Amino acid sequence: MAFAGDEIGQVDNWGQVETQESEDDEAHPEKWTEQCTKHPGHTSYIDVDKLSLNDLPINHRHELFLNLVKVAAFLTFKIIVNKTSLNRPEFWPDSKKPYPFQKNAIVDKLRCASGRVWGILKYVDGIKDGEKQCSSFPTCPCKKCRLSETPRTTWWKITARTAAHVIYDDSEAEHACCTMFYDRSDSEVVELDNITVPYVNVEFDTAKLTLYTCDPEIAERLTQQLKNFNDIWDKMCELNSDAVSGVDKCVFVISHPHGMTKKLVLVSG
Repeated sequence: MAFAGDEIGQVDNWGQVETQESEDDEAHPEKWTEQCTKHPGHTSYIDVDKLSLNDLPINHRHELFLNLVKVAAFLTFKIIVNKTSLNRPEFWPDSKKPYPFQKNAIVDKLRCASGRVWGILKYVDGIKDGEKQCSSFPTCPCKKCRLSETPRTTWWKITARTAAHVIYDDSEAEHACCTMFYDRSDSEVVELDNITVPYVNVEFDTAKLTLYTCDPEIAERLTQQLKNFNDIWDKMCELNSDAVSGVDKCVFVISHPHGMTKKLVLVSG
């Protein structure tokens, strides 16, 4: 099973990326979807909020697996980037295949993709909850707090992953926004735009992101769903020995195709 932002091995097919690029600095999800030639009509996509057992492959119609997919979907978010770094490599490693969007460093173009939350840590007065480890920030480093005369002293650091070709470095992260909980057109979304990139690996096409929030409700929702995911994953590994050994595999991809609401694709075999 693979999720948005997974580091699942070296990228063999250099140049094959799944990122929507705009011809200008605006997002046009409806138009992009209508003009899509790779998956006309998007008939294979499932709305995550409508997912049921009947949507799963027959050999994987298990309540536990259904819950795993739903939790993984909850942790997936949309990314919009409006900047292309001058530091992007010209080619993929050890090849002559052009690195994605490298030519856009002169004229920035908007692009859309997805990422996945992997962890969350609570800080109080710059000290990590339950430990003596200190942050370099005594107060919440989100943009709202940085501009406030009374910044919050309790805040959370969120770690996430996406592809390196989506957000390559901090200069791109400064012009990026992560939209959480965009499951339906009427969803109450949360936008986090204070992003840094502490780690990037072009060879494996993965980037680690750091985001911040001082909203306890957001933190609680993410904390609970991360715990749920880990608990369900452990149970899946115990129960589904065939899938673990590779006899019967199921891959699911959760994304925001063309910047639209969250969708799911399932493949088994």
